[in-house]
Amino acid sequence: MSRTIYTKAKLGEITQGSIISGATSDVYGDVDIYGVVISARCAIAERKVRTYHYIPLIPFSKFKENDFIRLCVEELINDYKSKIKGLLKNNNLSMSIVDVFTPRDIQRTLQDKIHKNNKANFIEYTDVLSQLIDGQYSSPKIQGLIKKHYNSIISKLCKHGYVDYYLMEGWPDSEEEYYVLLLQEIKAIPNEIFFQIPNGIETDRIKTVCSKCDLSIAIDNGLYFVQAQILSPYIEHIIQRFHHNFGRIGVEDLQVELTTQELNNILS
Repeated sequence: MSRTIYTKAKLGEITQGSIISGATSDVYGDVDIYGVVISARCAIAERKVRTYHYIPLIPFSKFKENDFIRLCVEELINDYKSKIKGLLKNNNLSMSIVDVFTPRDIQRTLQDKIHKNNKANFIEYTDVLSQLIDGQYSSPKIQGLIKKHYNSIISKLCKHGYVDYYLMEGWPDSEEEYYVLLLQEIKAIPNEIFFQIPNGIETDRIKTVCSKCDLSIAIDNGLYFVQAQILSPYIEHIIQRFHHNFGRIGVEDLQVELTTQELNNILS
């Protein structure tokens, strides 16, 4: 059963969670990009701040050609590094070399030290890792490996397992079934432009009023307006995930070995 996370936009209204058209992204450009307003409801209601903010909302058809493939490749790289480290460990060789030298250097330096029963796998793993790191994804083998990781990445997106991405279904009448929020990109719209969007504003108006506005001017005679409204508590969940990128505070972890020893002493 699909979730009910949207309501229809109302003419003249814009607030936190409003989805606007004509957005832009540093990574994905300024064509067919939407934005989700993240400014506080009270700031919008009082109209007292100079700028209001949104985060880009990317159609999945665009996301799959860029970040989705990159996530698959990153997962594959980690997998193949683990495979190589496992072989090195089994052959009493240092595993740390995998994080220091290139796969080709590792292969050239160590293949004669690998047991003959492991050598074919060692050469295969280092060859694959080299192609992945060098961005050579065109071979049928690499393409097949990438596709095997689709479900893993989709599952993690569905569970909001990435701090910088947020997968969402499309709203009624949207062009695509799924979209992805870029939680690490923040875009700004000046007050005088922002409050014209819910009534519809044309590209020519944006060009003349604000040359530094984070809205797309790539489409001539485009009309920018509110597409839909994200309901509570979904917008609050998005804000929570967004805040995680900028509100994290790093502290030193407990020493695992020492703490384990001391707690075991207490438990005994």
